Amino acid sequence: MLKSSRLYYKKLDKEDFDFFYSLFSDKNVMKYAYLDAFESEEAARDVFDKILSEKKQRQERVEYVAALKDSHHIIGIVDYEVLLKNPFGGIYEIGYFLSPDYWGKGYAAEMGDALINYVFENENVHKIAASCHAGNAHSESIMKKLGMHKEGVFRLTRYKDGEWVDEVRYSILKEEWVLRQQNDKGL
Repeated sequence: MLKSSRLYYKKLDKEDFDFFYSLFSDKNVMKYAYLDAFESEEAARDVFDKILSEKKQRQERVEYVAALKDSHHIIGIVDYEVLLKNPFGGIYEIGYFLSPDYWGKGYAAEMGDALINYVFENENVHKIAASCHAGNAHSESIMKKLGMHKEGVFRLTRYKDGEWVDEVRYSILKEEWVLRQQNDKGL
């Protein structure tokens, strides 16, 4: 189970639509995302229902809502997707979205750290990656806080606001994560 100091997590389900819609219709949240902000509740509902129906069919993408432990107020969504899976260790990609009221308080890094720990502890994973729009300095900073290393820049990979933009990719290898865990515990 995902866990962190200030948040608890549960898998995204049908009761979470209102938060999903408010988060992904916010133009500030979606400024650097692949998709544009939802313009209507109907458009959001179509995507939301598709996510839930695919979740029942396979476990190659899992979304969690993150809520404050003290108030149970939902503040974000964190997810992972299986990019490659084989007997020698897979490659997963994580993502995180946070309500603007909670930006700058360390919650996105806490969500990412909880997900990285969960995946490495429970899945046969060699590497966890994350990526962002090259202009999203805050997301890039979070990836660095998570112990990820820059792999590179994918030139003109994302189409956003009528133009092609670069994407920055970071990753952390299992052995780097293990070493980081040992250092955090003073071993």
